[in-house]
Amino acid sequence: MSHDLPAGGMTELWHEVLEGPLGGAVEAVERFGEWRPADEAGQELFARLAAADPGVIAAFAEPDPCVTIPAEYPQDLTFSPDLSEVALIPGLEDTATLEIYAVADGRLVDRRPMPDETLQPWDYQVLHVGDAIVHLERRDSDRGGWEWTVVRRRAPHWSSEVLDEFNAGTTKLAPVPGGFVVGAGEFFLFGAADGPLRGPVVFRDDRPRTLLTTDPASGRIAVIVGSPGSTYAQTELLVLDADLQVVASAAINGEGQHIHHGWFCGPDRLLTHGRWYHVKSWEVAGESLVVQRSRHLDKWEHRYASHLPPLGTTPLPGSMRVAVERDGNPPLWLDACTVEILETPSFGSRCPLWVSPGGEYVVFEAREETEIHDLRQLELADLLTRPMARVRPSDVDAVATAGSAAVLELLKACVTYRLAR
Repeated sequence: MSHDLPAGGMTELWHEVLEGPLGGAVEAVERFGEWRPADEAGQELFARLAAADPGVIAAFAEPDPCVTIPAEYPQDLTFSPDLSEVALIPGLEDTATLEIYAVADGRLVDRRPMPDETLQPWDYQVLHVGDAIVHLERRDSDRGGWEWTVVRRRAPHWSSEVLDEFNAGTTKLAPVPGGFVVGAGEFFLFGAADGPLRGPVVFRDDRPRTLLTTDPASGRIAVIVGSPGSTYAQTELLVLDADLQVVASAAINGEGQHIHHGWFCGPDRLLTHGRWYHVKSWEVAGESLVVQRSRHLDKWEHRYASHLPPLGTTPLPGSMRVAVERDGNPPLWLDACTVEILETPSFGSRCPLWVSPGGEYVVFEAREETEIHDLRQLELADLLTRPMARVRPSDVDAVATAGSAAVLELLKACVTYRLAR
């Protein structure tokens, strides 16, 4: 950086420095010599940049190594409510097992085999509810359809306890505040870490219900309603409250609106993925569910992706984004409200397959293990390596719990000053 440039040239260079990454700005200020910005706010920011330690910023720009656990290709993974453990079912075992690992260091807490060869290994579902782990097991039934078993394993010994058995079609296990819900067509079952199941809660009419997803924070439940006597015809999408009262609804008319999977991003935002590869963003507006935006995904990019749905489409509610796995390419990142394509984050070459409910941790698959990363640290590293011209104060607020408060304050001061020019 030349010190012989006229003041106007130095001013232009000062503004250019504030367009680049924060680390580059900290390293650049010492080369301005005696020159200082003319305005008081600029002088104050210059002094803060000059006092910053480039090494500290560089350290946060390269987050600490992740925690690895020796589990290959989990079929399902769930965090405990206090985020101290993950429970999962590896996908490449000769004998299916339920495994529990400590999040802090990847230590194996417990491993329990599920050796029954009549189980359908691709349809396990598992949920950590604190002092217990609940999972569903599915077998082919002699009576037609499938026979489901709701199993609970309670700490500290994690011994198996059968809570219920029933015949049903599509059945889903999902978290609700303080416990879990099992959706099994005509009825729902509710449970917790101890005590008996509540239910079956039977709906008033004979239309089958499919549990789509839940919002663990608010307890809201999204449900697909079908036609009597039909497993596949869909007629209505409902959002229910924790007492199963209808909050909002939308009619489903026609084959093209058929919904396969859904995810909440907050109590009033629902994402669905349906037939013909459409992702839709629904908003609770009064008593109606309204489609805000819709995006058609390229069928050929997703047809041969690594994982069967719903794995491979992962919402990050804390940042209102969703990652969609693509075959042979980095995931597609979408805004949860507008479904617009977003800039790929720093870890965007891989698709996050699970995220903790509050967005604290993100899980990636590696070749022979599973990696758990601090999501806020990854997002902070992304902001510190991204040009500040593409950072907004709200981006910094989103990672307020990560890293050093001083680094975050300096980054936000640079961005705020640049936008105020």
